[in-house]
Amino acid sequence: MGLVSFQISQNQVPYLSTKLLPYSEDLNINTFPSTGSFTLETYAKVKTGLEDFQAYVGTGKQGDIRLFPLYWLKMESSKGKIMLYIDMSKNIDASSNTCRDTIRCDRFNNNSEMIVLEIIHHLSTDEFQYIWLDGNNNRSEKAIFIPTEIDKHVK
Repeated sequence: MGLVSFQISQNQVPYLSTKLLPYSEDLNINTFPSTGSFTLETYAKVKTGLEDFQAYVGTGKQGDIRLFPLYWLKMESSKGKIMLYIDMSKNIDASSNTCRDTIRCDRFNNNSEMIVLEIIHHLSTDEFQYIWLDGNNNRSEKAIFIPTEIDKHVK
């Protein structure tokens, strides 16, 4: 897993949007690894546009200390499973009250493929915007499995 930033032109596909909801154990998001002192607080299902690919995002806290914003991301497909914890505390924009980052998940298909997802969390409304990126940094409404060798050319 690594982080990477992309420059994206404004005329591409608009962000998809969802609302973070309170997390409940009843959701039964299986294959979630033991979280220890990490407590899940919110979740949202993310549309992937692919039948065999499920994705969820949410927020949480570590122990009794709020290291906000601390996010989790779970992706699962026939090509592999990923569970990430993401500290976006350095990506807060106080003027717009948002957190924003681009996440590269490179553990699919025996590490030969990756998924790239740009996310924006509007802290005051709990609106969560996201968009999938392809190997040329173009936005897509569908998750795209990108060969990891392309990553060597992405800056």
